[in-house]
Amino acid sequence: MDRVRKLRINRKVAVLSLIVGAVIWFLSRGFYSAWNLKLPGFLMIPVLCTGLFTALFAAVWIGSILTGSFDRESTLYSGMGGMFRYLILCMICIFVTSMLLEYLYERNPDKKTIEPTSYIFVIDESGSMSRNDPNGLRYAAVTEIMSSQDKALPYMVYSFASEPRVLRDMRTMGADEEALPAVSDGETAIFGTTLRILQDYKDGKWSGGDNPKIIFLTDGVATDLDNGFLWFKGNIPEFNAALEEYSDLGINISTVGLGSVDKNLMRKMAETTGGVFIRVDQASDLASAMKVAAASYSERNLLSARYMKHMDRLFGFLRVLFLSIIGALIGGMMMFAYMEDSSAPAIISTSIAGSVIGSILLETGVQHGVYQSFLWLILWMLFSLTIGYIYPGAGISWNRNKNKVRNGFLEKGQEIKNINARV
Repeated sequence: MDRVRKLRINRKVAVLSLIVGAVIWFLSRGFYSAWNLKLPGFLMIPVLCTGLFTALFAAVWIGSILTGSFDRESTLYSGMGGMFRYLILCMICIFVTSMLLEYLYERNPDKKTIEPTSYIFVIDESGSMSRNDPNGLRYAAVTEIMSSQDKALPYMVYSFASEPRVLRDMRTMGADEEALPAVSDGETAIFGTTLRILQDYKDGKWSGGDNPKIIFLTDGVATDLDNGFLWFKGNIPEFNAALEEYSDLGINISTVGLGSVDKNLMRKMAETTGGVFIRVDQASDLASAMKVAAASYSERNLLSARYMKHMDRLFGFLRVLFLSIIGALIGGMMMFAYMEDSSAPAIISTSIAGSVIGSILLETGVQHGVYQSFLWLILWMLFSLTIGYIYPGAGISWNRNKNKVRNGFLEKGQEIKNINARV
């Protein structure tokens, strides 16, 4: 009589893989925030992808052993040394592949060096600034930055609390510059300020040349933005449209966050318009942070908003394709960690499907204003999802005649005693 083996999904390993994906996303986000201005994208993305794979491989390997799915009789198994060889070779493959794809994605045949033609400083004057910057160092930072420029560029200063106002009109620095008055009172109208600056530009109230550069400083959370689509604060059509218009007009926004800011909102404002987000903990670091923000522009990469509109559809397709390839490699190679032959097709097919779905969600969501960090979390979890099989009574045991039982079954003709098997 033929053996009857009932397959069932190894839910424990599947759940474990999702948890690992979420944990590594959290660590990756911190690493990205700390190093995105120090590492080029073609190194940053491979480091993140390889880190995810390494942690996932270890988790699936351990989970497969503990749940009894790991099969030492598999055609792929060649001892502990072989497992570590699989790990090293797969890490190299993922690092090289993701580096190549990220490098190709960053290439832009029409790329030109961006030179700012003017600066617009937007300074938070809300009530919380009386605690975070009581000495008004944010105002002194503006003068310090402009006096250190190689050439005299025009600049203007907006301030905002419950509503925005102009502190200094657009002009070059003079010899008798007056100190900007320090004020700390009111709420944090980020949305209204963003719209006001854009409307002033369209009405001709200021002109900053071809590449105006905005440095937007705040220490709080927007009080005039409600939760929008999918409950993300700030993801409302008017705000998204304004940021897209900034990008189309060539007006770049870099954001500086002091203390407990809405990092997702600050990052969104920056990446949508081609700027960078820098966070500092102390007011004494504002000058250096604003100086970096004034000179920095974001590059196109596989995980962030794409502000460059040249060949936008092509790069949208390439993002989905390249991330799908990377995700399929990360997920598909889990068959070496899971080490159960009949599970290999399921692991590979689900990794391909999850990678394609996650990549499409990332591309679509980013282009519609959904926070990149949330989409990145979904992508990492779908990359990580590992679905393999387990059998009833799985594991290695021995009968009294020391006949080996693999996965809870004996071949026909072998004696059975004190085991749970189906024949």
